[in-house]
Amino acid sequence: MATSSPRRSKSKSFYSSKNNFWSIGGYNIALKRLENGKELCHDLQVMLDERAAIEEKYAAKLKSWSNQWYTKIQSNGEYGSSKVVWLEALKEGKMTSNKHSNYHIKIKETSAKVHSWRKSIYQKSGTLQSTYKIVDQIKERFKAAEKQHKKTMDSLKGLWKTYHDVETEFQRTKDKYNAAMAKHDTEGTARYEKRANDSVKHGEGLIREMQQVMVVLETGKEKYMKNMSDQYQLTDDEEMKRKDFFKKQLMNYLQHFQNQRGADRGNMLKSIDDIFNPKTDVINWSLQHGPGQDIEGVWPVIPDSCSFNLYGNAAPIKPSRKKYAKRTETIENKNDIPPAEEVEPMDNTLEESFWDDFSSDDNLDATYENINTEPVEDGTNANALKPVEDYQLYEAVDEYAARGLEELSLSKGEQLVMVYKYSEELNYFEKQEDSSCQGYVPMAALTRIN
Repeated sequence: MATSSPRRSKSKSFYSSKNNFWSIGGYNIALKRLENGKELCHDLQVMLDERAAIEEKYAAKLKSWSNQWYTKIQSNGEYGSSKVVWLEALKEGKMTSNKHSNYHIKIKETSAKVHSWRKSIYQKSGTLQSTYKIVDQIKERFKAAEKQHKKTMDSLKGLWKTYHDVETEFQRTKDKYNAAMAKHDTEGTARYEKRANDSVKHGEGLIREMQQVMVVLETGKEKYMKNMSDQYQLTDDEEMKRKDFFKKQLMNYLQHFQNQRGADRGNMLKSIDDIFNPKTDVINWSLQHGPGQDIEGVWPVIPDSCSFNLYGNAAPIKPSRKKYAKRTETIENKNDIPPAEEVEPMDNTLEESFWDDFSSDDNLDATYENINTEPVEDGTNANALKPVEDYQLYEAVDEYAARGLEELSLSKGEQLVMVYKYSEELNYFEKQEDSSCQGYVPMAALTRIN
């Protein structure tokens, strides 16, 4: 996972927008699964009706064929034993016709059961939003379970938007400050410097407020996850009913033809009974679309400190390993949060615990633990990050998976621009298509293309 941008953060980096059950309103996919059950019942019923119609037509044509030839043989001059056997062959046709007529009747009975079950389960709710009462009921329970979390998230998003707006204004002021400096405009330089410093103070205050809201989120995280999981279980229970019903009706359908193949058909039914496992289906679906998804994928990530820098490029911001949970032990609700000035400032330097679980590549001599995150211009510090003055464009020679939060994951052919120089083996880059996505990449994974 890449770090926040050392130059300008983007509001879209607030948290991942990918589809996830734990995102706001992400439970809707579980509700759509329930609603889709009605259409699946309709499809099953139509399939059975079509097969029943085929059996009915085949039985009628076979019966008509048998009657037609029975009459013809009685008057075509055939006699003796050959006539007896000929007529016997036609009796087999009548028997087969009766068998398929029975198939038609049995399949229609199964279809009627599906229709009746669909009508009783998927009752109209009387609203335009849904045709299924239980969907509306569970949706309201989801909304109630998500209400407080959504309120806190909305508050955090509002602060983040304000932070981004302040940052945008800061960048404009910085451009004016630099222009005034170039013109040796002392008055303008002082004016824009004060305005920029005011933006920095505003940004720092917003960071502190966001950190306080993060405390609230972390405090209520466990309760939020439990409440949402409880409501999701209701959708699983309903889906299990449908899956079990489908299994029973499909097995009944196949049972109608069991005598046609004897033991082979019986073995096939047993095999299908083993394969069709509703519980496994529902569990696997939950892992892909329900509470089994990783909540960290949509959990907000905010900077540890204000990234505004009037006098040069800021050092790359690296997420601190400090856990907000450590500061929530004595906080019961939002009203207990200390005021902004009492909140412990977030450290922008790397902590030793950050690297405890980091596994470095044996083929790379460079390690992160000795990196000085303060860029220098004169190159006197060998372990410092050095800003890159020229435009250096690189391309990933193959896919690369990040080994920790400080690195970028790459797709083959993805292009990057070098931002900071560290060593011959390891440097700091930003993605060409998204400058907010930045992090370290080993040089062995890249090739320069300009």
